[in-house]
Amino acid sequence: MDRASGDFVSKPDGSPFWQRNVLYYLVVPNAHQNLSGFDCPGGMGAGGFDDRCPHKMLIRKVIDGGVATTALGNPDTDAETLISDITPYLTRPTGYDLALLSSEAGVETAELIAARLLWFEVTVGSPKMPTEIHIDLRAVAIKDAQGKVAVGTVPLGSGQFTANRVLSIVPMN
Repeated sequence: MDRASGDFVSKPDGSPFWQRNVLYYLVVPNAHQNLSGFDCPGGMGAGGFDDRCPHKMLIRKVIDGGVATTALGNPDTDAETLISDITPYLTRPTGYDLALLSSEAGVETAELIAARLLWFEVTVGSPKMPTEIHIDLRAVAIKDAQGKVAVGTVPLGSGQFTANRVLSIVPMN
């Protein structure tokens, strides 16, 4: 999008003129025990994802790597390239303070989208719909679960204390 007008910008052939990388990721913040009142060791569940610690934060970063890209640039030569290694951007904030995340190279904004989450999984494509984007988001009612299950050490991906929201979209482009 053109940041000034909010309009989507396309190349002459109608394909998107990419100007930024937008990264969403789930992370347990540093000092998270201070945010929730107790420490949470977490642990890997099926698929290699932590399904035990419900203290994760969903972070959104807008990244303009390399030369700054604008809607007035040449769409054939100035398009943003997809970041090949996102590892340096998967940083943990201290509590809810995202100030240091915004100072990373190329990061224009870093926002807290949601807190106290268990799971955020995005998959692309299915046999019937190869362009489908499937989003699975889960949160745990931590206070209700405390004393009834071992929060932080047992799988919480489903059950009476876990809320699960699924969204499926199929982009037109």
